[in-house]
Amino acid sequence: MRFPIIVSNACSSWRKVSKDISFAGTRTYVGLIIDVVNTEAIEFVDKLLTKHIERPISVAVWRSQNDIYADGIRRPYLVQGTHFTKLNSPTSCQIQYLKKQIAISANRIGFKFSKGIIMDITSIKN
Repeated sequence: MRFPIIVSNACSSWRKVSKDISFAGTRTYVGLIIDVVNTEAIEFVDKLLTKHIERPISVAVWRSQNDIYADGIRRPYLVQGTHFTKLNSPTSCQIQYLKKQIAISANRIGFKFSKGIIMDITSIKN
């Protein structure tokens, strides 16, 4: 059985959202305890889903933050739930599904993607 893992870049989202999502059946929630700028959020998700994807989620979050913030004390992301859960590389059909859903959502709000604005999900290793 598979359970969802939620990664939220909504600023300070963990206070309310993490509890609600946990009761709804997610296995793990990764959210923010302090605000981040868009470039930080994009870089974090990029590291999490490319460089550290095959690690347990707690280790992947920790290492992604270390990659971004190095020796600084800033660590805005927190993991709630089963820390040993691993992110698995998506299959090609999952990537196609995600691309379709992103395109539908963007089209719905009239958003046009510019090169480099969001991570190319086809770069995620299979």
